[in-house]
Amino acid sequence: MGSIVTTGLMGVVLVLILILFLNALGNILVKKELVTRDASRRGIISIVLFAVIFYCADFVLQMPPYDINIEAIKFLSAVIGAGCYWIWSRR
Repeated sequence: MGSIVTTGLMGVVLVLILILFLNALGNILVKKELVTRDASRRGIISIVLFAVIFYCADFVLQMPPYDINIEAIKFLSAVIGAGCYWIWSRR
């Protein structure tokens, strides 16, 4: 088991890798004209927002992560947050 700093840094690195991968995937889809650049950007931000809400909910809730109800609340709050961003960002 690592320290909190090591775990936090690993989480940041994984999020950055995910963002770079999704950005590259979005650029490929835009070049093939399957999606617009705006939809690609909104999708990437929604996924990152979902991950941030899901993983930061432990700090906000201050509850043990072993309760299935808490995990369900975390998941649903992340889905609702990302969905609200997706709907709000439409033009």
